[in-house]
Order: sequence, then C-alpha cells, then structure tokens
Amino acid sequence: MTEEKAPEEVDVNGKEEVKSSHEMNYDTKELEAIVQEMALLEQARMSGNPQESINFERTRGECLRDHLKTKEAILEKASSFKEKANRLFENKEYAIALKGYLTGLWLMREDRLPFPVVLTDSGPTPRGVAETIEIGIEKCASGQVTDLEDTFEILRCQLLSNASASCLQLCDLDAAEALAFEAHTRRPSPKTALRFAKALEAKSEYKEAERALQPFNDNAVVRRELLTLRQRRDEAKAKFSQIFTTTPAVASTLEKVEIHHSGKEEQVGNENIEEKPTTIKKKKKRSRARKKPLYPESEQQARRAEARKEADQVRTTPNVINLAELDDQDREAKIQEISQAQDRMERDAMALSRISASDALTLQKMRQDGATQTELARFYASARDTEAQRVGALMTDEEKIKFKTIADMPGVTNDQLDLCFDAIRQAVDVRNPPMGNNRIIVEETKEYITNNDSTTSTVKNEISHSLQAYKEKDDHKKQSSPLLHLARHILGFYLYPMRPGRNQSQR
Repeated sequence: MTEEKAPEEVDVNGKEEVKSSHEMNYDTKELEAIVQEMALLEQARMSGNPQESINFERTRGECLRDHLKTKEAILEKASSFKEKANRLFENKEYAIALKGYLTGLWLMREDRLPFPVVLTDSGPTPRGVAETIEIGIEKCASGQVTDLEDTFEILRCQLLSNASASCLQLCDLDAAEALAFEAHTRRPSPKTALRFAKALEAKSEYKEAERALQPFNDNAVVRRELLTLRQRRDEAKAKFSQIFTTTPAVASTLEKVEIHHSGKEEQVGNENIEEKPTTIKKKKKRSRARKKPLYPESEQQARRAEARKEADQVRTTPNVINLAELDDQDREAKIQEISQAQDRMERDAMALSRISASDALTLQKMRQDGATQTELARFYASARDTEAQRVGALMTDEEKIKFKTIADMPGVTNDQLDLCFDAIRQAVDVRNPPMGNNRIIVEETKEYITNNDSTTSTVKNEISHSLQAYKEKDDHKKQSSPLLHLARHILGFYLYPMRPGRNQSQR
C-alpha cells in the first residue's frame, strides 16, 4: 500500500514560517492561571463530582475559544500535522511520524468543544442567548458548519489509518490492529480494509484478514491481496504441519529419553522404520442372551446420579490428614509424599517462569484440554528456544562471556546453567522491558509536542497531562501495547484491541 504524498511546501521540521491567523497570543500569567485551574478541575472531574465537571467543561471551552475558534481552523491544523507526518513516514522516521498523527487526532477529538458554547448548571442554553455571544454560536446553531463533518471524518480516518501503518512499522501489532479497525469501522473502504488486513496478517490471522477484504472483492488491488493472503496461509499451514510429521518412535523418545549425540550421529526418520503389514482378524460373533438388568431403569438412573454426586463431592472436598493420628512409618511416608508434591509444584512454576507469559498460558491451556506429555514437551522445548533466542540477542558481551565460562566448567549441571540463565534473563528484562522502544516513544512525545511551535498552548497542556496520567498509572506495566494505551488517552475514546464477537481463545 502506498502512503499519501504530502505537499512539498510543508516544513519537515514541524514549524510553520507564518503563524496562522486563528492563533492568538495569551498573556503568560493568565495562561498559567488557566492551566493550573484546568489541572485542578481535571482532578475534581476524575473524582466524579458533576458540578466540577460542568465547571471543567466551561473553562476548557473558554481556553479553546481563544485559540481555535472554528472547525475550519481545527481542520487546517490537523491537516498540517498529517502532511508533516507523511513526509516523516516517507523518510522512515516512523516514531516521529506517529507522534504527528496522534497529535492531529487529538485536535479532532470528538469530545472537545470546537465552538464557544455557554454551559449552564440547569441544562440547555436559554432562548435568545445566541444574540449576545460570539458569532461562533450562530454558525453552530444555523448549521453552516455541518458541511465540514464529512471532511472531518475523512481526515480522521486517514490519520487513524496512517497511525496504524506507523505502529505496524514499529512492531506494535496490537495498536496497529486497533487503529486500523477503528478507521475501517468509521468509514469502510478498500484502502481501510487493506490497512486492516495488513495489521491482521502481521499477527498471522489470515482468515480474519480475508474476511475483512471479502466485501471489496471487486477491487483489483484487493483481489491481488486476497490471492497473496491465501498463498501465505497455505505456506504457514504446510510449515505448521511439518512439526507433527515425527514418527511415534521419535515422539516417545522425546518424552522419555534424552538423546546425546556423541561421535556418529544417529538418524531416526520415517525411512528407518519398516512398516509391517497388519492383518485384521475378524472375530466370530457369539450369540449371547441379553442379561436381565439388576435394577429397573428408573432406579439405575437414580443410583448413577447419586454416584456422580458423591464423586463430585470427593473431588471438591480437600483431603485433610491428621498426621498425629498416623504411626511413625505412615507419617514419614506421608510427609515425604507431600514434600515431593511441593517440589513438583515448584519445578512446574520454575519451568513456566523460563518461557514467555503468553507461552505459559498456552501451555496451561493445553494441559487443561488434555494434551499428551509428548505434545507438552514439544511445545515447551519450542518455547524455551524462542525465549533463549530473545535473551541471547539482548545479552551484553560481558554476560555472554560469563555464561560461556560457567558452561565450560567441568561438572556443571543443567540446573546450574538454568539458574545462571535466569539471572541473566532478569537483568536483560530490567534493561529492556516489553515493548522497550515504544516506551521511549511515549516519553519523547511530550518533548516533541512541547517544542512544536505550531501547537497551541492548550493542546500542549492537555497532551502533557495525558502523558503524565499514562506515566503515573500503575497498570501501564501490564499493558502489552504502550502505544495503544497512549492512544486511548490522547484520542479521547477507547480503542478495543479485540474485535467484537471474538474471545481470547479464538485468537
């Protein structure tokens, strides 16, 4: 997909040579007072006080009225941010381009007050008040500005779509999917469908991507993309099926035996196993007289229900053992059994901690679904390899030397190597938290907006407040997508990382 070309006269550095006519200079002390008041009112609004919420919206409307008086001014400012971001995207400066797209979306936020509106505590504005206030209310009341709504929606979808492309380049797949889905939901078109499909394809959700493109099958570009998706889906399916082509003999070996290659390699494959023809002997049917049931049908059903109830009660009731009532030999055996069970639980917890959180959840789900030990062992080995590759790519030279020194020591065990690797992995995670590059982008966004002369003071204040709220929020560490979390603050509406009708098990 090709990005929109930005006009050549746009300044790439993010600064306009001539200030727009709708930007007015504020007195510094007055601006500081309003900013401080808005911060206090924001705290009161978050506490759920309706009266303070009304005061907050009134103060906010007064600030915006002195900067961007009309929707034309907002549209012009957001368009300039999009054009500059497009130029940056073409230069492969995806992080800075994303900041420009998010800032443009903030300007077009749906819950902001683009016109000087009089808010009262009792309800609607009284009749005749439009004659005593600024011309912006008259334009809003007469509906002259409604012609721009379609232009607003087109620009908003373009910004959402381009922000999705930036997140895709930054490998933030959740944010890319959510932003593309929002754009496609607001204004479905072949272009938004293609962008949405690209985000889904990056997450290997080929069927969902095909489903998004199917309504626009009459478009030539969409048809080509559908063919490409089907080819990649078939390739992924073929590659996935190769994992399970192992013979039963090798599968049992993976589960029970640890193969050590010394000297000559042993080749175990399908060609080394001779398939012997099996003959099926037909058993002769014996005619047996049907035995008469011991109990009537109704009594049998009642007995089965009672047995199931007792079995459920035994399964759910904890087995409490009084060790004092046991003799020395039984007590010793029971203590040893409990100790072994605790050791198994600790080993399982340690094993799960050595793979990624998503792989650990998948492994637990496989256990609940009744997967065999061979399947669990194969999946765990693959997850360990993936985690080892991730940590190895982020290890420093000093850490690599230390690990190699310990690995080369005579008599070192696998448990000792695992403990050493765990310590290095913890140090790597401290230096490189999940989505580390994107967290840097979140921190830099405040500096970018503050240094941009074409951004109004009110915009700077509110976006800075959103960034501060993001930074201070405790649960941001649990987010898999920091950029998505930041977008929720700036855009003023919640972007769902999962589409309606789909649960986590379907992903």
